[in-house]
Amino acid sequence: MMLKQRWISAGLAGLAACAVAHAADKGEGDNFETYSPRARAIIEKMAKTVERLRSYEDQATFRMETDATSFAQEAQDVSFVYMHPNRFRVKSQIGELACDGEQVTIYMKHMRRYKVVALTDDKGQLETLVSQHSGAMGMSVGNGYLILSKTPQKKLAKHFRNLDVTGRDSLDGDRCLVLEGLSAALGAWADRDVPATIWMRELDGLVRRVELDFSEMMKEQMKASGASIKFEEYRFVYDVGELRLNEKLDADRFAFEPPSGAKKVEEFHSTWLHTADGAARFELSGKSAPDFELETVHGEIVSRSNFEGKVGVVAFLSIWDNRRLSPGFDELQKLHETYEGQGLVVIGVMRGNPAKETLVEKLEEAGVTFPVATDPGGDVISEFRCDRGQGLVLIGKSGAVQGRYVGFLNEQTASATAKDIEKLLGGEELGGAKPLTDTELEELEDQYVVHYAGANDVEPLNEDWLHEAWAVRALSRHQQYWNRGSGPRGDDLGLWVRHRDRLRQVRHDGEVVAEIAVGEMTADQFGQSTFVAGHVGVGGGLGAVLMKPIQGEEEQHGYRPPVGATFTAVDKGGQELWSLEVQGKQHQLPQHIFLADLDGRRGDELVFVYGQAIHVVDGKGEVRVRKACEGWAAWMVVEDRDRDNRAEIYLRTSGRLQRFDYRPGR
Repeated sequence: MMLKQRWISAGLAGLAACAVAHAADKGEGDNFETYSPRARAIIEKMAKTVERLRSYEDQATFRMETDATSFAQEAQDVSFVYMHPNRFRVKSQIGELACDGEQVTIYMKHMRRYKVVALTDDKGQLETLVSQHSGAMGMSVGNGYLILSKTPQKKLAKHFRNLDVTGRDSLDGDRCLVLEGLSAALGAWADRDVPATIWMRELDGLVRRVELDFSEMMKEQMKASGASIKFEEYRFVYDVGELRLNEKLDADRFAFEPPSGAKKVEEFHSTWLHTADGAARFELSGKSAPDFELETVHGEIVSRSNFEGKVGVVAFLSIWDNRRLSPGFDELQKLHETYEGQGLVVIGVMRGNPAKETLVEKLEEAGVTFPVATDPGGDVISEFRCDRGQGLVLIGKSGAVQGRYVGFLNEQTASATAKDIEKLLGGEELGGAKPLTDTELEELEDQYVVHYAGANDVEPLNEDWLHEAWAVRALSRHQQYWNRGSGPRGDDLGLWVRHRDRLRQVRHDGEVVAEIAVGEMTADQFGQSTFVAGHVGVGGGLGAVLMKPIQGEEEQHGYRPPVGATFTAVDKGGQELWSLEVQGKQHQLPQHIFLADLDGRRGDELVFVYGQAIHVVDGKGEVRVRKACEGWAAWMVVEDRDRDNRAEIYLRTSGRLQRFDYRPGR
């Protein structure tokens, strides 16, 4: 539940940051004809101002305004600085986008990775890069987004329609005209428009504020889903402040210096960040397409054999609330109609088991003529490694996987897909068909983990007391389980970890010493406990530590999510020895709780994971260590496996098994 809530929350934040930036996916149409004369006049003034700019700087804030506390997000600060012609820098809590006139650097803070792209003679390259990444950086339609466009007025017209000047307002002393109209929604609401309001300075037409009102749409969504969440307003607001025009700027303002620990990469593999011109490489690149057999909604059977000698597209799609087809169907239909006669086969695969009659009806309404099958168990989706979200996989005439696109197919990705299809129909291989090396596969896994787990903001305490002894790439994101080994002392008590269809035994020195092929899962992956027994207190007598949630004040879905927990140590008679309270932000409880002797001295330490950090508590109930552990902690074992009278900590976060040794100062 915690991960699901976190994903929804992150998804809404991403929607907010990208809603306007990606609204062009609805089409190329010029909306000027829907604007009033006064609206056109102020936008033309903005375009002239942008054309004359030699330098520009602002400080913006992106925020969500809602009375639904469960959806509330912290405001993001976004700064933008520009110097004509091609130097600029966007900075936010998410990352940076910097251009020094020769190259563009994209830095994703939560992933601690950056990519450098050299500028070419392609006049559209820079604008494409900005469009691809500005939303991810939190820069919605503000002046920065417009200044970096060759045709700012057309850019604005793509995103808004029916604009009219409805009044005047003053923002921080700037007299503004208020324009109201509609803007395209995104994600689950891509077929809808939402009310939009823009504040533009009368003096020069520059943007001071943009508001998108999702209130009615969200109410409708909550009602359709049966959720009990109540609210009256739900708006995304992008405020632009501290505008400075044509002031002298130093060139070093645009030089990117990698932060400590940042890693340079050749490619972003993350779902939201891949922005290459063609299909992305992934785990199946260059390999034979997985075999499958599914039944379409019309009762026909489709399989890999449908693609033999042809170019194939396997597209993973969905239907929301059994009422609306997800975005991308129209673009797929266009590809199907354009290239079917040339040897293209498109097969749609629907997640889950939607109502057949409703699905058939919606497909007919949308004019979909390519076969659409359902994948009730999600096995085919998993085999094609597209279980992270919607997308499509390209297959060449040889049957080899040529790459994939992840996410909703929109105008931009559909255009790139069409180019890929034409190459494949012509007998070429795509760059996305190049197999990933072991190192590249590991980097892909790491990027996936850090992207979805997010940055760790835990304040460390005596962090150097926990030393990483080794790390093993033993697990992936697919169906991870574990089972502890047992046996006589001579078998080295190897730690058994699951990797898809294999069990791997890891010795205390980190060496994988055995593998076993297995079938069905045999163990629960969470291993949470609410009490642990051992030698507690300063004296180290037999006792226990009990954990009790601290209930929050806000009620959600009929219960009050916890805001922390209390640990209470008692002796064997039930007398309290100490009590410790820990607070959290994400409605989660401490996990993976152990009592074990870490330092070889009398008494056990309490060890648990909370808020992306390992905590170690001594016999007096004092937290002695908080050590950040990136990624979601799936399980932890604390035992003396190397028999040195000091227990080790074995922690499996997403994609990696780590061992930590405890060495406190004496």
